[in-house]
Amino acid sequence: MINSIFNFKINTQPNFKTQDKKNNFLAASLNGSNLAPLKKDTISFGLNISKQAKTNNHINFGSNSSLNTALLQAWDTREVCQNVYNNALVAMDDLKKSLKESLSTLMATPQNPHGIIDTVETRVKPPESIREKSVSEFEAALTNDLNGIFDPRTERGIKKGCGDLIGARVVLRQTDLDKTAKIVDNLIELVKKGKLNITKIENYVCKDGAKECSYLRHQDLKRLLDIVNANKKPGEKPAELETKTKKSGYTAVHLDLNLSNPDYKVKNDGFSGELQIIGYDVSQLKEVEDFCYKLKLGKQIKNGNPAYAAFSDYFLRNMEKGKEKYPNLDKDFCEYTAKAYLHQRKKEPYHFSNKNRKNRDTSLPSINDCNMQEKIPPELDYNKLGRIKTQCDKLDYIIKN
Repeated sequence: MINSIFNFKINTQPNFKTQDKKNNFLAASLNGSNLAPLKKDTISFGLNISKQAKTNNHINFGSNSSLNTALLQAWDTREVCQNVYNNALVAMDDLKKSLKESLSTLMATPQNPHGIIDTVETRVKPPESIREKSVSEFEAALTNDLNGIFDPRTERGIKKGCGDLIGARVVLRQTDLDKTAKIVDNLIELVKKGKLNITKIENYVCKDGAKECSYLRHQDLKRLLDIVNANKKPGEKPAELETKTKKSGYTAVHLDLNLSNPDYKVKNDGFSGELQIIGYDVSQLKEVEDFCYKLKLGKQIKNGNPAYAAFSDYFLRNMEKGKEKYPNLDKDFCEYTAKAYLHQRKKEPYHFSNKNRKNRDTSLPSINDCNMQEKIPPELDYNKLGRIKTQCDKLDYIIKN
């Protein structure tokens, strides 16, 4: 059965159709005239799955980026993703209102200059990002865990397979643990009121120890977890708390959210989301580092948005060129990134005022700051990458407006 589902080919010849339409949602008509030419005439995903692989629900395709590209070319789900975006706005608005109600007293303003929160942001992934995300999550399920398979061509499938279509971010101005504990206090009140359903808590800390890097104490996160689980409805899966480290050195707290609401229409219901709690300086680096991470995986920035072609070309060209002089560049760039995140995490908070807010240090950690001289080409300094990204952002804004 698994072989009949996943033994298919995608090629550039017109009017190609997959087999076994009755049993397989993948077996849609893939009109080759809509596919951009691939590096090879045919990409075959035919599988010979052993009994052990079937038991473990694990399949190894080799180069997943090729599969990702082929699926994006094969399936035009733009209209579906636009509908998902439109229908998610209701849940996003409710989340925004809840967070504003809960955290307004902790926001830094001219009237409250000692507030610990810089901004609270909410968003729904734009349609093209939803399309990219759904295919990436489908690819991950296909190659690692068949139990997580979903149909990325339907609204219901996308809701099931993508957990962070709706996102919120609490950006911290100060990171004193006694002060950030107040955020937990306020989130606990939202949970008790039934306005926040947390399904998982992930605390990403630096490699050099949770005490220095965590934005929230473990005991405060445990307090939140206990209240979350005490307020779960019968039959709901208990939430879990995990402390993790990322190779990149990224630090933040992520809360997975169930944004379902019995009062919603069906089209607006069933969404999941994510709430991030992150320091201002770390968030600034992450905006740039995310682009680099995607490109190193062979993926496109913002689903191939032409406004960001300059960043893609510059980064990939200098990574490739740099390896001539810096043979360990891949490894060393990872080390540079980890040191940069730690550097950002340890920056001193600024005092809130209109003057200081405009003049605060917005530079990113340089190669010299991270003691990576002679290991990283000057062209790949995060400050240079950040400036290119800023110009691409401006171009994207001009194109859209």
